[in-house]
Amino acid sequence: NFADKIIVISESCKMNLLNKSVDESKILLVSNWIDSQNTNPIDRKDNRLFQELGIEITKFIVVYAGNFGKAQGAEVILKAAELLKKRTDILFVIFGGGAGFESARNQVRNNKMTNVRINPLLPQERVSEVYSLGNVALITCKAGVGNSGMPSKMWSIMACNTPIIASFDKESDLAEILKKSKAGICVPPENAEMLKSAILDMYFDNYKKSNARQYVEKYAAKEVCVLKYIEAFRE
Repeated sequence: NFADKIIVISESCKMNLLNKSVDESKILLVSNWIDSQNTNPIDRKDNRLFQELGIEITKFIVVYAGNFGKAQGAEVILKAAELLKKRTDILFVIFGGGAGFESARNQVRNNKMTNVRINPLLPQERVSEVYSLGNVALITCKAGVGNSGMPSKMWSIMACNTPIIASFDKESDLAEILKKSKAGICVPPENAEMLKSAILDMYFDNYKKSNARQYVEKYAAKEVCVLKYIEAFRE
């Protein structure tokens, strides 16, 4: 009650304070930001990863970059890949880490999943190449986890104008932003059948690159968010 301003990073955080009778005029929403100047779309013919990983440029690529841990629920990706193994023109490219990564890599190897390429995470400076690789990028979570936060990778994917399929809680900030920005779609978490169907929908509909970068530059670019902090301190 003694604060002049309370800065929150999401709508759910704001609603939490409003439910505790905090004066709305004191609350300022400032998203976690991204350096949009250094995260850009890269045309396939200019993306070094195709040559480095030996990937055909004509493939429909589903990319995931992130941990295989308890909160991420990334196992659903391999289940969806198994359901799509007869679609030889759809390739899953994974850049992973975390406690469950070696188990996931062994699963790909032991089950001879030729429609999956699984690699360790690449350095942050290659994020534009990673997300520009995909016709679509995946974000996942365990059921019930998505309401407690929002993966920062979403801004990076959107800055690369790559459409998103989120296997994620629908009552979440991430799902709401995807809807507002028209950056992609959200399906129930841990549901491989629904994830498979969403991938096929984008594949058959020839889903185009989104214009989500415009949304990022308006709401989540570093310059925009820092200015909001400065203005709050001035007030």
